Amino acid sequence: MRLLIISILIFLGIASYAIKYEVNDFIINPDQFNRLDSLGRRIGQWILTDPDSASCIVVNYMNGKKEGVKLIYDVVLRTKDSDTIKHYLQSIITYADGKYHGTITEFYENGLPFFLIRDIEPIKDFNPTPKGYSEEFKFEYQGYTVEYNQDGTISDEGYMIFNDDYIIDFQEVGLWKYYDDSGNCIRTKDYGEYRK
Repeated sequence: MRLLIISILIFLGIASYAIKYEVNDFIINPDQFNRLDSLGRRIGQWILTDPDSASCIVVNYMNGKKEGVKLIYDVVLRTKDSDTIKHYLQSIITYADGKYHGTITEFYENGLPFFLIRDIEPIKDFNPTPKGYSEEFKFEYQGYTVEYNQDGTISDEGYMIFNDDYIIDFQEVGLWKYYDDSGNCIRTKDYGEYRK
C-alpha cells in the first residue's frame, strides 16, 4: 500500500507541497512527507523533485541522516509540446546512519542493471589518496562491483574504493575480471591494493 502511494506520487511529479491530491480512493497528503523534527533535522520519508530535469528522489531520514532505501527516478521521455513525463528507476541505494551500506544498484532505461556495488563498507585500515587529488581527499568506502551490458550480460567485476560520488570518484583495487559478450572471462587485471 505504501509503495503504491509512493509510486503514485512519483509518477504525478508531486513535489510535496501542502496540497491534498485525490487519486481513485486514496487521498495523498504531502504533509506526511518532507518533515522536520523539533531540531530542524529531516525525518521520515522525503520526496524531492528537480524542476529542471523532472527527476524524482524518494529517501528516508532518521535524525537528519539518510537511513534505509533511497530511490532515484530519472526521465525517459519528456516532449516539448506535452507535459507528459515518463520515469524509470535509475538507482536504488541503501544507507545506514547517513553512510552507504549494503548495495547500490544503477539501472539502464530498459530496467536491467547497469552496475551494482555490493558488500559496501567503510574503509577502516587505510585511506588512500587517489592520483591527481590533494592529500585532503580520501576514499571512504569499498565494495564489490559488477558492471553489465545493456542486454544483461556481465561486462566486468571486482573490488573498488570510492566516495559519495561513486560514478566519478573511484578506483579499481585487487583482481578484476573482464568478459566478452557471451559471458566468458577473457582477461583479468590486478590493480593491487590501490594506485598511487
